Amino acid sequence: MDLHQRVGICGLVRLSIIVLEALSLTYTSPCHAQTAASNKGSPDKNAKQSSVAIDLLKRINTKRDTVSGEFRLENGRLIHRGGGDRRIYLPYQPPLDYDLIAEIKRVDASDGAFVFLLLLNGKQTMVAVDSYRMQTTGLTFVDGADLDSVKNDSAHRKTVLPQGSLTQIRLVVRGAKVQIYAGDTRIVDWQGKQSRLSLPENWATPNPKALAIGSTVSQFEVSRLEIIPVRPTIATGSDPQSNNGIEGSLEITKNAIPSSTVQSDARKVIRELFKKDFEPAKTPKAKLVLAQTLLSRAAEFQNDPTSLYAILAESAENAAAGGDIALAMKALDDVNEQFAASGFELKEKVAKTAIPLAKTTDQILTLIDLNQNLIREALVADDIAVAERSSQNVLTLARKSDLPVLKDQLSSLPKDITTIKLALKSVESARQKLKEHPEDPALNLVCGKFSCYIKADWPNGLLMLAQSQDPVLASLAKRDLDQPADADAFVRLGDDWWAVGDKEKDLARTNIYLHAAEFYYRALPGLSGINLTTVERKIARLFNGAQVYSAAGDPMGTPIADGALNLGASSTVECWVQTAASENALFSKRGQEPEGSLGVRMYGGHATLFENASFHYVETRTDVSLNDRAWHHLAIVKSGTKAALFIDGKHAANLDVREELSSKSPWKLGTSFGFQPIAVNACKFRISNIARYIVSFKPDYNYKRDKWTVYLSDLK
Repeated sequence: MDLHQRVGICGLVRLSIIVLEALSLTYTSPCHAQTAASNKGSPDKNAKQSSVAIDLLKRINTKRDTVSGEFRLENGRLIHRGGGDRRIYLPYQPPLDYDLIAEIKRVDASDGAFVFLLLLNGKQTMVAVDSYRMQTTGLTFVDGADLDSVKNDSAHRKTVLPQGSLTQIRLVVRGAKVQIYAGDTRIVDWQGKQSRLSLPENWATPNPKALAIGSTVSQFEVSRLEIIPVRPTIATGSDPQSNNGIEGSLEITKNAIPSSTVQSDARKVIRELFKKDFEPAKTPKAKLVLAQTLLSRAAEFQNDPTSLYAILAESAENAAAGGDIALAMKALDDVNEQFAASGFELKEKVAKTAIPLAKTTDQILTLIDLNQNLIREALVADDIAVAERSSQNVLTLARKSDLPVLKDQLSSLPKDITTIKLALKSVESARQKLKEHPEDPALNLVCGKFSCYIKADWPNGLLMLAQSQDPVLASLAKRDLDQPADADAFVRLGDDWWAVGDKEKDLARTNIYLHAAEFYYRALPGLSGINLTTVERKIARLFNGAQVYSAAGDPMGTPIADGALNLGASSTVECWVQTAASENALFSKRGQEPEGSLGVRMYGGHATLFENASFHYVETRTDVSLNDRAWHHLAIVKSGTKAALFIDGKHAANLDVREELSSKSPWKLGTSFGFQPIAVNACKFRISNIARYIVSFKPDYNYKRDKWTVYLSDLK
């Protein structure tokens, strides 16, 4: 991937924002090798789970939660009626590891499938039971192959839900691993890379982060629907007492990284097995050949975790020494897929070897990515030393680049890590004492606040706050852990957390506000009218009073920036948007026939990057849903004839465009020439004379003017 494919400049954010991302890492399992269970018997008997199964049938509101089709609750049963594909949300946001249990009866004689839309590592994935004439059950689309294909390695080819019989289906989700049980018999046991899975487009829901169930042409009755969340352990090390006395831990789903001694022995074995390949590997070119050979043979050691780690580590190190940073990253990706996230030693060694050899912009940015990830993982593990070394690596790489904005944006990184280091030091004594006195209310308060307010590690921090001496926070944490059952309860919980945030400052306030906003977002599907408007305004408080522009379907749209502000050869236009619309343009600068502009539109609820000019229209569609009423950050980054779209800080689309795009019309919200108007809100509309973003970043709700800013909507 060259610079033009990357499009632009890295938008690395301050460490306070990196810390917010750390929450996604705190759910990672303490990874050890698993012993395969037999095909009979209860699933995962050794997994510690929360003690309470949550009855989803009692939480479902058919009017609020139905996505399509007809559902009704009758005598404690959820009944699917009517033809066509039917879907209904399950009103619960699960952790990464959970069990979903359903008792299902096929009512009619048709041969349709029962469908579960699960969340695997936070990504919606479809399981079909009795698909293809009631003959196949498993994950739809594995490596692009549907359940009717022999290439789909999740398929169980036998009827599971015969007509008139009540059958218990249990889905055991552990990260990206799925087991499916029909009664006591395990019929599917699948584990692989998340990237291998895809969702049929016609089954995607407006909210891509929601659980759902449904069916195709058949009629079903669900008489039991429960979810058992598997709670995370507290991130204070491997000491069994660090669980604070609260039952429940994540199930072990990955392999443990071998100890140094075991690694050393395993590497000797690998070097002996591949002696003919190692002996000539004296030059960078020869080391690269060796790395390619080892990586291609790694799959042979899939059932031997120690040897697998050894061969992948050797491949990564030799690829780095051979100057192929992309190949080294591929080997490290395989390590991350199979082993625990805290294996800093190998990643640091690869980075140290590769940095002096990095010459191209692409190589430099790839290594910045690696070190950013190391910082995030190190902060989750409270390993400040690794974070400090990685931040120095980032600065070294920035100095090697010819990208001035990169150096400017990275300059505060060491200072920010020092801030976190001091915060950690201030609670270190309390955290050590908590291991010896896990029920101490005062210690739980100190440590719980640090986990939630500073690290944004809410799953672990809430467990501590629930046992703290602060009655308000203890009650609030318990309500949070129990998860509200309806929209009003979500709003009340969000309000109460927001009030807590009002009393804090800086990073703590930001983290609490973002946590409160999560409950507002969860409430949105169950609200309408004035209640919906009120909650949307509460969410907009994240922008700290910045002006919110609204387009309500007016054919003329809503002007948000002057007509003279055309995008140059290197430029960025970005903003936060909120909509429930499924079609037409969110924003653009084309107002009449002779003009041309880049913009973002909706297509089937999915974001689409487009160029709209006279007798010329091109677009690239994404699979990212935006019409969920949540605020999403969009950034169009242009570099010459290349444009890219970043959604919520992640690269989503590329598009070849004309180098010069001219328009005298203002930037407008909710319309573009040739499109129908739509309703949409926007905030923090900024235009820059530089291509800001090139790698993933965490968007800031309150970014301000800097030396590259041409226009910012907050400024009058």
